[in-house]
Amino acid sequence: MSLDTGIDPINVGIHIYSAFQNLIARESPSSEKVVLTLGAFNAGSTPNIVPNEAVLMGTLRTYNKEFRRKFVRIVHEICEYEGKAFGATVDYEVLSDVPSTYSDPELTEELAGYATEVLPDIIGRTNYLVTPSDDFVFISEQVPTTYFMIEAHVDGCSVQHHNPGVLFDEAVLPYGAAVLATCAFNWLKKA
Repeated sequence: MSLDTGIDPINVGIHIYSAFQNLIARESPSSEKVVLTLGAFNAGSTPNIVPNEAVLMGTLRTYNKEFRRKFVRIVHEICEYEGKAFGATVDYEVLSDVPSTYSDPELTEELAGYATEVLPDIIGRTNYLVTPSDDFVFISEQVPTTYFMIEAHVDGCSVQHHNPGVLFDEAVLPYGAAVLATCAFNWLKKA
């Protein structure tokens, strides 16, 4: 089969990827924190054969539930229409629809106070917004919760988490455990 008579799934995948990047650049309000990452693009296993399929995998994260629903719909439409444009079949699956993590401000302030018993500056900020997609958030929708991040940066490591070259300082693990235990003990004692 020559390329002019077949369908190149890599080309379709590249167009989908490009459309996703434009979606964030042009459709995301500047006031919204939105992350759309395609972290896997797999196709073929040899340099001289057009593969039968390409598989792209990614994640969408935002704090705004309505905006997330809108983006999920648009992402599905991009996949459908890019496939149609090139005569390809695109199967679109949402494997997980987990909202971004939310920390209750009052509980976070209270627990950050308890955490200072472990180390005075262990919690640098209590209004730290992150968009981890963690099923912990389903608990946060039912009861007040908080999400702490413990600094585990290794000097000289210039990459952040979600990078294959990242390094973590495992010496902070006991402090993390101590923070959790101290917060739980003090919160239960108060209740």
